[in-house]
Amino acid sequence: MYGLSKHDLEFINKKIQYQKDFLLDNSFTTSSGQVKTLLDVSFSANHSERYYAQLTNKINTMTEYSKDFDLSPSFLTMTLDGFYRDLLRGDYTRFDKFSVEKKEEIMKSIPDNDKYGFLRQKILDREKFTINDLYKILSYQFGKFTASYPFIKMRKQGFKFMYIRTVEPHKKDGVPHFHVMLYINKRFFESVREVFNKNFPAPQNEKEGFVTDIYNPAGYILKYITKSFTDVKHGNDLDYIQVWFIKHRIMRCVTSKNTIPQWIYQKCYSLESDWYYLTDFIYNEDKFCEWSYKDDYFHFIDLESSREIHYEQGVISLIRDDKVLKTFGSKKEKIVSVARKLVFKRNKQKVKRYVDVIIDGEQFLLIDGSLVQHKRQPHEMGNYELINYFRTLDIKIVQLDHYRITHKLMCERGLIKDQLQYVSQLENSMRYFSAWDTQLLDSIEAEGVF
Repeated sequence: MYGLSKHDLEFINKKIQYQKDFLLDNSFTTSSGQVKTLLDVSFSANHSERYYAQLTNKINTMTEYSKDFDLSPSFLTMTLDGFYRDLLRGDYTRFDKFSVEKKEEIMKSIPDNDKYGFLRQKILDREKFTINDLYKILSYQFGKFTASYPFIKMRKQGFKFMYIRTVEPHKKDGVPHFHVMLYINKRFFESVREVFNKNFPAPQNEKEGFVTDIYNPAGYILKYITKSFTDVKHGNDLDYIQVWFIKHRIMRCVTSKNTIPQWIYQKCYSLESDWYYLTDFIYNEDKFCEWSYKDDYFHFIDLESSREIHYEQGVISLIRDDKVLKTFGSKKEKIVSVARKLVFKRNKQKVKRYVDVIIDGEQFLLIDGSLVQHKRQPHEMGNYELINYFRTLDIKIVQLDHYRITHKLMCERGLIKDQLQYVSQLENSMRYFSAWDTQLLDSIEAEGVF
């Protein structure tokens, strides 16, 4: 089920139980003298009851504010083409049957960068794909979709847009697809629909991919999100769909950027757990707010009720009429890290990989979605072609390694005598002289290398 085995189910359940035991076994004492475990303050989707409450609060707030911004909901289903399922097995049969134009189009829709991974390179290397790779491809395509012309036009005209995105695996093999609640102004429905159909042409998307007649958008998207949640309250074991998210390291829900950052919400949860109230500080003239993630600081002032929430470097306070009512936490020393983050990048330019394509009898290479005429290497040539190519090599300008390889191939095929010692002499002479020894070159030619 979902491409998982019984072993996966048992292993992940044990892993989650070990994590829970660790959180329960580690405790601390608050500034007010309360003893709390790490589980009490956790916001983990796999351990905390507060995670679902927080997410529901966030989605309801986004839905309510969409009305204030004159945005209407549309529900999108984004599915990958069927051939991606084959790539999980390393089967490229269907992919190879596509036309050159189709292959070029596919390659452009596959990421090849640090953020999403070098997945084009995986195709060129004919490697197996993982579930997480398919998730990254969908995320990359979704990013291109929200960066398309209709969304650029929205920003230029001063319109906002918001989205709530969740993932659902195919019941048989676990291939992911997206469900997205997109809030946009109605005047952009048709232009966004056109871009959606162009970017997600799978047959399933045409039938139910873009729905605009939605009565309860928050409940509509939560119906899909709740499938992935663990019954933390009753301590039930994880089922296959929850194990799928954990094993493949896939986020249950992703939203567009909020006006109030999530780190603020989580820090002031003990004093103010209503996301809508915090968001209202941005748009209400009777309220003031400021924050800085870098300085670990935020301050909210409700002028109408004289209520303030102040946080700075680990200490959060509730203030009313300049009187501190509650204080939690302890002052943290600001740590200046001198450690450098090491980033390892896969340099795809050092080793080039290609897909061979034959058009009208001529061989081409498909490189990053572009066709380049293939230059045959010595080992691909027949004897007659190899002899003619070898005669064209100018040892004064050709790379020595290439000359040695070509010469060795000639010797192996019995086309010339074994004279490799002369090439070794040439290599040694280059270590001591900045210019070529023309006498040595003449001696090599005289011995019958050419």
